[in-house]
This record gives sequence, C-alpha cells and structure tokens, in this order.
Amino acid sequence: MELEADFFSGFVMAKIGASLKQATQVMSIISSNADDTNSTHPAKNKRLSAITKGYKSGYVKPKVIVKTKEKIIKVEAKPKVLTYENYFYNGVSKYQAQDRAGALKDFNKSIQLNNKFAPSFHNRAILLDDLKRYKDAIDDYNTAIKLDPNNPLYYYNRAISKNNLEDYSGVVEDLDFVIKNDNTNVTAIKFRGQSHFNLKNFNSAVLDFNKVIEFDNSLDEVYYLRGISKGFNKKHNGAVLDFNKAIKIDSTIIKYYRARSVSKLKLKDYKGSLIDYSKIIELDNKNIDAYMKRADVNYYLKNNDLACNDWSTAKDLGNETAKIKLKNNCRVFLMKEKLNKVDE
Repeated sequence: MELEADFFSGFVMAKIGASLKQATQVMSIISSNADDTNSTHPAKNKRLSAITKGYKSGYVKPKVIVKTKEKIIKVEAKPKVLTYENYFYNGVSKYQAQDRAGALKDFNKSIQLNNKFAPSFHNRAILLDDLKRYKDAIDDYNTAIKLDPNNPLYYYNRAISKNNLEDYSGVVEDLDFVIKNDNTNVTAIKFRGQSHFNLKNFNSAVLDFNKVIEFDNSLDEVYYLRGISKGFNKKHNGAVLDFNKAIKIDSTIIKYYRARSVSKLKLKDYKGSLIDYSKIIELDNKNIDAYMKRADVNYYLKNNDLACNDWSTAKDLGNETAKIKLKNNCRVFLMKEKLNKVDE
C-alpha cells in the first residue's frame, strides 16, 4: 500500500509542475535503506523508485521557449498527424451520432489519403444513400467491390441503392451473389423475391418466397406476396390459402382481405368475397372502394337493396360513380328513401 501511495504522490507532484528532485526530496530524508524483509515499511530505494515511476507517469513535457535577442518564440508541440484509418473511424463515429456532414468530410479525407481502402468507400456509399444520392452511392459501392470483390455486404447494400432507383434487375444480380455465399440469408432471399415480384417474374418470386417460409413461417407479408404472385399465375386456390395464412398472422391489414376477395371472385366465390368486403368496412368504415365492390357483387347476386344501400353510402362519402349507379339502378330504393324521409 505504501508503494502505491508513493507512486500516486509522484504522479500528483508531476501534475502540479514540481521537479523530480522536489518529488523525492522528503522521502530521501525520512526513509532509510535498512533491510525491510521483516518490516511493514519498504526500503528507501523502493519508495524512491515508486515515486519516480509515478512522476514519469504524470509528467507532461512543457512547451519549449526559445529566447532570442529580438523576441521570445513559443515552440508548440507538433499536432498529431491523422491517418486514413483515423479519419475513417472518426467518420463512423460521426455517422452514428447523426453528424452526416462531418462524417462525409472525414470519409472524403480518408479516401484522399488512401484510395485503396474499401471500407471508406463502402461507408461513404451508405451515407450517400441516406442522403438520397443513389447514383453516387452506387459509384462508391462499385469501387469498394472492385477493391474487395468477395465481400457480400457490399453487394447487399448496393442492391438497396439500386432498389431505390427501381433497378430491380440490378438488385437481383447483386442478391444472387449474396445468396450464393450464404443460402440461409433469409433477408436477402426475401429481398430478391420482392425484386422478382416487381419485375413480374412471378415464378421466381414464388420460389424465393417458398424458401423464406421454410426458414420462417411467421411473415404475413411474404404469404401475401406469394399469394399475389400465385394469383397472377392464375392459381387462385393457392392464392386464397396464402391470404388466409397472412390474415391469420395479422387480421388488421386491409390489403390482405382485398387481395383475397379478388381471388374469391375469380373462383366465383361471391359470398366469400362479400365477407371480405364487409371485413374491410369493419376495419375502415369510410373505405369507398369496399362499399363500391360490395355493392357490385350484391347487385350481381340480385341483392338490389343491399347494393343500393352501399352505393348510397359511397355517394355520401363523395363518390361520383356511386351517384350515377344509384340513379341508373336504384329507382325503387331512392323512392323508398324519399318516403322514409317524409315519414320522419
């Protein structure tokens, strides 16, 4: 404990600007070099050594002042020269702190100092994508990939920028590389499936969505997209089954009911489609499209009053087509409506 205290005292003396001689002066007087084998007090040389080590630990070299006949010149210590790695890590820190301007400046400097360091191009590309400079981001991803052509992360993030530019073929190309390196990357497989979907490559989309569901069967959006893809391929029974699964996972999403109603109509399941339109209206009682579609189905089934009632609601919500359909198809309904108002 005494040696630790001596170390600390030397450290403090250095910090307050004392000399090493001043730091050790008292101990030189009060301590001795007697044998300390059986003593609780360390010998003088040990204690002086501890003070000296503490002093050197806390010592900061002062500024050098050079005196001349004409003036006093302060010679400052040279500032630390930052490397490309320093700028890179500074850029990462600033990006994480939401200082995008500062991050961009540091990534630029890192690249200026070393234009062969792929991570600087990659991280600047991520930043440029955030700034919606997608083409510039892709240029940086291209450079990063040229420098490090086997890094799947660079391809995946480039796919994101290409997706923002609606270059879905480019997205598929990049994700092919990612998935070739890791065929269990569910996020990449789903992303590629969505890109195939956007390209109307519905068979390829279904294959990717099948793989995703093998890994994770809790993704309602994937069932929905697979159902839509099956619908475009005129496989409406399979589509309905997928929409059922999507709705089972999340029964609050209107588009799932709307898509299922379309497939049910294709299968001539009119009553089933009415159930879906009614559910949509239950979730959103101002959904004009659902009122109009339900009215059309009811009119086809000769449920005229129900159809006219929905057209009337849609008209009240501001739909001009509903107003025309009411006039052309609902004369009896409108007469009853007038009579009811008179009775009131």
